[in-house]
Amino acid sequence: MLVVDKDFIERIKCKDPRYQKLLFETYSKMLLTTSRRYSPAHIDPMDNMHDAFIKIFEKIELYDPAKGDFGSWSRRIVINCALEKLNKKSYSHEKYPEVLSESIDDFNVFEKMKVDDLMKIINKLPDGYKQVFNMYEIEGYSHKEISDTLGIKEVSSRSNLFRAKKLLQELINNQNYNHQWMTA
Repeated sequence: MLVVDKDFIERIKCKDPRYQKLLFETYSKMLLTTSRRYSPAHIDPMDNMHDAFIKIFEKIELYDPAKGDFGSWSRRIVINCALEKLNKKSYSHEKYPEVLSESIDDFNVFEKMKVDDLMKIINKLPDGYKQVFNMYEIEGYSHKEISDTLGIKEVSSRSNLFRAKKLLQELINNQNYNHQWMTA
């Protein structure tokens, strides 16, 4: 993997097209995958990734190699770009807390699925549920971090995650995914 150090950052700051191209070629696949997980349904993930790269090139001076790897920093930018687009769409997250007394049986069925099949199902979730599910289950954000990022209450984050899992379970059951991946 490409090492993004101070010298490399200086080349990007100088808008050296060779270094910009190298950075894009090295990180575009990973960032497109992240963009696919977070882009709202009405936004093309490629467009979101493109917007994120513009921000990466504009904000490269903010990246500090001593604070973490470039991949994590750039993924955060992709996620934030997608969340900005979600907010611009005026999507309203669930803001009414509920007592979640139900449990999700057999949620471990997701562990047996192929990644591509699971991602297709996750992409069918409403944008708010999809964002919370991805942030919590895939990126490892805490409910506090999700609530701060999305501007919702922690209980709403938990509620959206619960509902996302429940809806995923229903989608799997309704589309008979069980037979496709459990017999493989």
